[in-house]
Amino acid sequence: MELTPNTCVRVNTGSMVPASADAVVQVEDTEVKVSDKHGNELCIHILVTVKSGQDIREVGSDILKGETVLQKGDLITSPEMGLLATVGVTKVPVY
Repeated sequence: MELTPNTCVRVNTGSMVPASADAVVQVEDTEVKVSDKHGNELCIHILVTVKSGQDIREVGSDILKGETVLQKGDLITSPEMGLLATVGVTKVPVY
């Protein structure tokens, strides 16, 4: 998806941001002004000053190489499995 100047698109937390986007504004900092009959947002008002680079995270910036993501004894449930998959771990010894 290519954005043109002064346009926006909704993205969910953790989703890819369009390459042409230079900032992210939290939904809490917006106000829907116009929606269509299906609830699609057609016009929003941004309630904060936006700076280039705002809330843009580089891929892999949330976990550093070599960083410990789980500790011995941690219970592995769905969120932990997702975390392990995120860092490329496919096998874990379980006792």
